[in-house]
Amino acid sequence: MAGERDESDDDTTRDALERQLQSVERQRKAILDNLPDIAWLKDTEGRFLAVNERLARSAGHQSSDDLVGLTDLDLWPRELAERYRADDEEVMRLGASKRVEEPFIDADGRETVIETIKTCVVDEHGRVLGTTGIARDITVRKQAEEALRTLKDELEARVEERTAELAAAQAALVQKEKLAVLGQLAGGVAHQIRNPLAAILNASYVLARRLDGEQHEDVREALSIIQDEVRQSNAIISGLLDFARVPPPVPRPSDLIALVDRVLKADEVPRNVTVVREFPPDPVLIDADAEQLVAAMSNLVRNAIEAMEDRPGTLRITIEADAHGATVRIHDSGPGIAPHVRARLFEPLLTTKPTGIGLGLVTTRTLIAGHGGTLEAPATDDGACFLVRLPRRRSTSPSQTDEAEREYRG
Repeated sequence: MAGERDESDDDTTRDALERQLQSVERQRKAILDNLPDIAWLKDTEGRFLAVNERLARSAGHQSSDDLVGLTDLDLWPRELAERYRADDEEVMRLGASKRVEEPFIDADGRETVIETIKTCVVDEHGRVLGTTGIARDITVRKQAEEALRTLKDELEARVEERTAELAAAQAALVQKEKLAVLGQLAGGVAHQIRNPLAAILNASYVLARRLDGEQHEDVREALSIIQDEVRQSNAIISGLLDFARVPPPVPRPSDLIALVDRVLKADEVPRNVTVVREFPPDPVLIDADAEQLVAAMSNLVRNAIEAMEDRPGTLRITIEADAHGATVRIHDSGPGIAPHVRARLFEPLLTTKPTGIGLGLVTTRTLIAGHGGTLEAPATDDGACFLVRLPRRRSTSPSQTDEAEREYRG
């Protein structure tokens, strides 16, 4: 009887332990399945010991029990599985937790980004038993962060662009005010200086006529120098006056090709310079004050020729046009423009010529701007290049077209 009671007590104890284990298992499963994230427990070989239902469904399985004994290689693409396994091994080796943002692909092929926290599992003796992990889908958060970064970059770009525009506008305003003051000063001073210079020149002519014989050759030479310098001074004054009194243009229908050809015919091209014309076959009609635009183009062409006066060179003039505008490119093969000069190229009184006063390009730019155009000097690998951009005629009557074509044909 005693033996029977012992066996009965053992069965009772075993049943109680099984019920307790089942209760613990139900509690563990309830905890895992009620987590809002995917969760798992692995052994040291990377085999799943337990997972929640969210992870099972993500892997395309109906029950979490289906994943027990499987590894990442059984569930995910090899690249991701090997990456997950490497993280597990690092966590077990270091005995520490690891937080990482990584890609995830579910059974439907949907790509997401998850934030994973992995932790090393050890027993009471410090022996590594495996890893446990929990991962949350942060795709929406990452998309929001990326959208914010994009918006931030766009805003910064707009601020920089607007700041640059304001700085350019301020610089243009300061430049305009400086030019206005300089123009008034130049006009007043030029008139006051021109009259004394005329008196000096006339006096030198009178003295030269009254000198007799070769005994005064040194005096004649000195008078000749005076006359040359006065003429040079008058040329400078003429430049000042041209700058000070640029009148508004009086535009008429004109052919840009004819105007550029007129410049080339008027300006003497030395033998060492070869002129290459690259013009379209048909007239390029614009609204232009012919005299002003010819003067502007002539200054650019003369500058190009002077840059090549001591060497064989090529002056290439190209005209390109579309429905909206026309561009004249004047490109020489001279020494080019130094970077420190280019930065201040269109400032008044800046010159690299021994006899210049630094108003030629300023006046040229003013004349072109009066036609609604722009003048630029882009950097080139060889020589100097100037781009004149002008608007095309908005409407053209037959009579205006005929007039411009007659000008084009000469």
